[in-house]
Amino acid sequence: MRNALILLPLVLAACTNAYPGHAACDAKYVEKYLGQKGDQKLADRIQRESRADRIRWIWPGMMVTQDFQANRLNIELDDQGKVTKFTCG
Repeated sequence: MRNALILLPLVLAACTNAYPGHAACDAKYVEKYLGQKGDQKLADRIQRESRADRIRWIWPGMMVTQDFQANRLNIELDDQGKVTKFTCG
């Protein structure tokens, strides 16, 4: 039991935001922009509304890292540059 209490702070720390003082992004706030042309004006708006610290554009067939960043908004685009999906991570 004592060992479990010692490990509890470590377990709880793993569940917290990796960037103290920053809220994790939330893609649900920007779903209304699906189908729009991905450009810098749209990026600025959705970054603010999703509360993301960073944005990553993902084109079809593009290789991306598998690292999870709670404050990053991924914007997936089609061949014409229109937004098809938003995810955080």
